[in-house]
Amino acid sequence: MGGTGRRRYIEQSIRQGRPSVDWSRMAEPQADGYDTQVTLRFARLRYDDSRRANYGESSSRRGPRIFDDAVVVRHYDTPYRHQARLANGPLRHPNIDRAVELVRLWPEAYAQFKALIHAFNPLIDPQVAEQRWVLGSGSSSHCHRVEHGVIYATIFDPFGLAQSFVHEMAHTKLFALGIWLTRSEGLITNPAEAVYDSPIILDRKRPMPAVFHAVYSFIHVTALDIVMLKHASSQAERRVLLRFLRRNVARMEQGIAVLKRDLQVDSNGRVFVDGFLEWAGRVVDDGNEILAGAGASCDHPS
Repeated sequence: MGGTGRRRYIEQSIRQGRPSVDWSRMAEPQADGYDTQVTLRFARLRYDDSRRANYGESSSRRGPRIFDDAVVVRHYDTPYRHQARLANGPLRHPNIDRAVELVRLWPEAYAQFKALIHAFNPLIDPQVAEQRWVLGSGSSSHCHRVEHGVIYATIFDPFGLAQSFVHEMAHTKLFALGIWLTRSEGLITNPAEAVYDSPIILDRKRPMPAVFHAVYSFIHVTALDIVMLKHASSQAERRVLLRFLRRNVARMEQGIAVLKRDLQVDSNGRVFVDGFLEWAGRVVDDGNEILAGAGASCDHPS
């Protein structure tokens, strides 16, 4: 099937719910892996064998492996350009191992990551010595929709890297479902030329699929923040995670409000988004409860 014919077939499949999909279970990572398996079925439709070979198994034997050997750590020929001064980092580092164990605290996300992601490209800033890497500094990350299952992220901070893992996993999932940053093959039906406020990128308005990506990916981050807080091993870690959580809960409250006001969907999209908003509401409520209990001990974001 040619590229245009394949795209039309996928669009029709998503709009008509083929493969048969319970869209109410597709937003939140499921304990039984239902959403993961459906996502993989769509990914197999979308990414033909040659493209999977370019970015997947043919090169996956090079480099150490993480996530129970499901994900290879390697450098890609196409460098990460989101921030020009970032460069490839070490393939082995304690921060990578710690980040993997932090994601393991959320079993559903851990299992989904192993299924959807097959390669991780670690990044560093050569101008920042490792002695200056700071816990709580976060992580810069990215994934390309044409490199399905490949993610890039800085490794300065294990908490930030764990966040990046689930953040990029969420983007990868939406790409497989046909929700790109500027258009959507079913589910979201807002006009392509219309732009809206984003809770993450504040200097410009963005198309609705990009806004949905932002909220969807950062709900994953916020949910992980909550899980990591429950397992914080020191007050220093707790302060860092409370700072992350406060910032992300505020962002998600803003983003959810935009989705409720402006998001337009088809019939499958309505079920999918209703399921997402129900989950997102629980995450935000749990986060606010934790923040209220933390009181004055919670640092304000810079």
